Amino acid sequence: QSLRVTLPPSFATRWLLPRLHGFTATHPNVDLAISTRLATIDAGDPSTLESDLMPLREDRDDVEIRFGTGQYPGLRADLIFAVDYVAACSPRFLIGTRPLRHPRDLRDHVLVHDDTIPQRSERPSWPEWLRNAGVTEVDGERGPRFANSGLALEAAKDGLGVALAPRPLIARDVAEGRLAIPFDVAMPSRYAYYVVTPQASADRREVRLFREWVLAEGAAATRRSTPAAPSPADYPE
Repeated sequence: QSLRVTLPPSFATRWLLPRLHGFTATHPNVDLAISTRLATIDAGDPSTLESDLMPLREDRDDVEIRFGTGQYPGLRADLIFAVDYVAACSPRFLIGTRPLRHPRDLRDHVLVHDDTIPQRSERPSWPEWLRNAGVTEVDGERGPRFANSGLALEAAKDGLGVALAPRPLIARDVAEGRLAIPFDVAMPSRYAYYVVTPQASADRREVRLFREWVLAEGAAATRRSTPAAPSPADYPE
């Protein structure tokens, strides 16, 4: 039994692959063929979305994991988890001569921008995050921009600056000390991760097994979500 799975690159490397042994150990007779495509991220243009979904409608792919709105007519879409964005940085930024103790301290650091989502209005935005944090003295437009969230997160890990990161995809890095979430300020996204299948093949055994597994993993990851960072009010002025 073979199963083709197509998904966004960062979701593949940061979330799926560290868990995939659980599926292969439980279902050794299902051979997965995994590929990544940026087109699995909704672009916001209905005509583009229709074209991106055509492989699924023609059943050339068995399963897609999509980052988008979940509105895919004619296809089955199950929510894996919602996404909120948090500031993420190297743990070194919490100490030193310019430690991050309050969101306004970002004025002393480089802001890393994640432009993975093609639709600008749906992207995580530093100006919006800063407004949510009540900060007005930081220029939210400055800093380098990356068209791949994986690159943005690697830049943050390497100490280039502070990135806006999807919390579910950095939980492992935070738990293992490669990234830190310095502030208890989160910005929800209208986009979420969905497992999407053609209606005609949704009940095929291997499709159903993979869908049930990834949904269970998503629910477990949500329950074990990264604890909130200390509130800025907890820091000395």
